[in-house]
Amino acid sequence: MNEGNIINVNMAAMHTARAPFHLRTILGSCIGVFFYEPRMKLGGMAHILLPDKPQDQRSFNAAKYADSGVPALLELMLSEGALKRNLICKICGGAKMFAGFSANTISDIGSRNQAAVICALDGLGIRTHAKDLGGSTGRKIVADLETGLIKITHFNVGEKII
Repeated sequence: MNEGNIINVNMAAMHTARAPFHLRTILGSCIGVFFYEPRMKLGGMAHILLPDKPQDQRSFNAAKYADSGVPALLELMLSEGALKRNLICKICGGAKMFAGFSANTISDIGSRNQAAVICALDGLGIRTHAKDLGGSTGRKIVADLETGLIKITHFNVGEKII
């Protein structure tokens, strides 16, 4: 993999690209949502930071929130020519980064993000093909747009591919 072929997806951002590019992000409690259109070798990734957009805010960054970011990523993919029926969806992240705290506290944002992303995908009728969720460590994910595979490097744990 050539560093020049890597597009970094920053926190609360989304990007699309085609092979030979790769999409990369680093996640803790955030969720990386990846859509892949194999016919076009087109991929899209959103780095979701929080579960729900504020109700009283008129303008906001859609990619920051699960309830707005997942539909926005789908629209972006469709605008690039993807067909919804061809999309492969993979989700990663949602770690409990502060494992010493109770699951009932605000500190377990990872679980809340997981639930919100899954709810948003269900609402759009999109099935998740693979996932790597939870745990207590951060992870780096790199999506290969040639194959649609995601290489996941868990910090202090190891690697796997989904």
